[in-house]
Amino acid sequence: MNPQELSALESELGPVCSAEQVCPGVYFLSVKHGQEPLAREYYAVSENSVLSQAAQAYGEKRAGFRLFPLDNDTGGWRIVQYEAAKYRAVHRLPLDEPLRDTAVFAAEHHPEYFGTYPVPVQTPEGRTLRHKALDNGIFWIETDRCRELLAVCYPIWSTELPETVEELGEQTVYDRTHGIHETLGYLFFSAQTACIPICHLMQARPEWEKKLIDRPALIRAVGRYFALKSGCFKGTGR
Repeated sequence: MNPQELSALESELGPVCSAEQVCPGVYFLSVKHGQEPLAREYYAVSENSVLSQAAQAYGEKRAGFRLFPLDNDTGGWRIVQYEAAKYRAVHRLPLDEPLRDTAVFAAEHHPEYFGTYPVPVQTPEGRTLRHKALDNGIFWIETDRCRELLAVCYPIWSTELPETVEELGEQTVYDRTHGIHETLGYLFFSAQTACIPICHLMQARPEWEKKLIDRPALIRAVGRYFALKSGCFKGTGR
């Protein structure tokens, strides 16, 4: 990034604390905004960068660059991260993480670019017969053992669910044997425990309350779960 380009960006955004080129025409910026205590981070992509026009289209055009703020999950910065990593992989340059991991975690926010997460075929309670997609990578499943399960794929549960909730779920034998970090498979929750992860997943999906989830029913399910767990209903036949 030459001084003229840097000056044009600073006039738009504020003082640039640091600028690092990650691949030709793609820069990682740290920018100070007014009185904000912490700098904001961006990818800045020039029009003649190695990134495709499809990837660049996700950014906002400012000062001769396409800008991708890292504080916007749907703003396309993960696409830039992936395309830059792919360039580095092709040219045998070091990567911060495996290219597959970059793509898989980006797919949650940009299924239109990477494709959607597949429906799990095998579960701890048999094979999937029917499914309803609650979101990309989150499914309500009915199996050939007549069990209903909530299935949450690894990129989502590993970042959105606390360990205490993860412990309520179960993995397939294949995932346990080969390692969930390698298979990037699913965590399955029974119909009785599903209310707990759903409460956490809803924090990033407020639209569920209007379209998918009856909040009063969910609250009752959570109360029933904790009552059963504490033994309040023991011997009552409930």
